[in-house]
Amino acid sequence: MQGSTGHVISLEDCAPETAPLVGGKALGLGQLVRQGHRVPPGFAVTTTAYLEAPRTPPTPPSPASTTPTYGSGGAEAAGVLLTLDPLTGDRSQVTIEAAYGLGVAVVEGEVTPDRFAVDKVTMELRSRTVGEVIELAGLDKRVEQALGVPQDIEWAVSPPGGSGGLPGWSPGGSGTRREVWLLQARPETVWSRRPRQAVGPPGSSVMDWMLGYLGRPGRSEPG
Repeated sequence: MQGSTGHVISLEDCAPETAPLVGGKALGLGQLVRQGHRVPPGFAVTTTAYLEAPRTPPTPPSPASTTPTYGSGGAEAAGVLLTLDPLTGDRSQVTIEAAYGLGVAVVEGEVTPDRFAVDKVTMELRSRTVGEVIELAGLDKRVEQALGVPQDIEWAVSPPGGSGGLPGWSPGGSGTRREVWLLQARPETVWSRRPRQAVGPPGSSVMDWMLGYLGRPGRSEPG
């Protein structure tokens, strides 16, 4: 494995066979790297390294305690992607929370982020927009399709024309556009564990549901 030793494993080498040595976060990022998604260069410190450290506890640590390591600066904007609506569990929606600077402020609740909702089917906004929202929603949708379950994703945007001083964080093309990077992908653990509910009664068709929706009381007709 290139860039890997008994103490560290590069993210591209974090595969299912390394599960006893690295945590789920590193495995998820490794899968995204192999699928061609843009992930900052990094590595996971293995449980072997913990065992060989001077203050090693008598019992081996869980692989879940290992943490991928990569540059954490240089982001112009960052935030969280959810492949469903965290309030209702609606899987037809991509939810994006974003703020300027590093995403840790969003994750830890230090700032009130901008929130955007995008329809997975039409890729149209269900809320007002800013630059990369549709691109983020498309990326979110592809990651969910690749990993097979709803995802909770952390992301960042590098500034145009520069990497913010981080090795590997270099925008592509002419260097005039901002690039989206994936920092974490893990399964969403609330709504994805609940049974799916049918949108209509048993035996009804999609057309039945659409006609019923269009005929709801109080729904205004276009002028």
